Amino acid sequence: MGAPAAKQRGAKTVAITGGEPFLSKNLFELLQEAKKHEQYTIINTNGSLLGICAKKIFNLIDEIHIHLPSLDSNVYNRTTKSKKSPNQILKNLLFLKESKIKIFLNIPVVRGVNELELRKIYEFGKENGFECRFLEIFPISFKMVNFYVNINEVMKKQFPEFEKISTYDYGISKYKNISGKTIYTCRCMCFDERCNECSKNHYLHLTPDMKIKPCSLSSKTIECDQNTIVKNIDCALDFLGKKQFLPTKYKKIFNLAKNTL
Repeated sequence: MGAPAAKQRGAKTVAITGGEPFLSKNLFELLQEAKKHEQYTIINTNGSLLGICAKKIFNLIDEIHIHLPSLDSNVYNRTTKSKKSPNQILKNLLFLKESKIKIFLNIPVVRGVNELELRKIYEFGKENGFECRFLEIFPISFKMVNFYVNINEVMKKQFPEFEKISTYDYGISKYKNISGKTIYTCRCMCFDERCNECSKNHYLHLTPDMKIKPCSLSSKTIECDQNTIVKNIDCALDFLGKKQFLPTKYKKIFNLAKNTL
């Protein structure tokens, strides 16, 4: 339903996140609709179901992001709060390697958990032709502050041979070393209250119950259906175009995280 309406308003990319997208019965139809309107498609997944997916789905995916916090079973299970083995994820990754899909490893950096493993994960990605993206965790609770690490400091200390060469939308930065190898990082724009950039990018979320959520930190949602979705998108863009104010509870959490050594 959303792809043609979003296309009318200039949306070039459709990103499907989760829960786990590959559990959705409508995934094929969603991707098919996006490609019908010539939109770039991205899937965010834990990678556990890739080995049993129909190849016809892979033909509709341009880019896939695999959540891979660790190569160690104990650390992986602690971080994901699951009993899945990273060995199965790695096996699925190598299976996916045969496709034409651009593959990113999404690696959340968690203080005291996987900080010392980042180089190892990067080397695994480099050896297999996967792009690595280190994610700065987004602390939305005081408890999460204990696990927060500034992603810029991580790059300086652990990957000093890499130089930041550009910054993209949504807080994504690209680093390159002298041999041309790349690393991406992601620091949520909300953390730095860069609302003006969010409005320029028109970064809209569509919830599972088909409501538009224009701002990640706002409770505001906009109802939409087949007959009104273009109007609803315009309403969301209008909301984004106005100055947003960070809720007080998040300001306190963010300030605490920024002062974390």
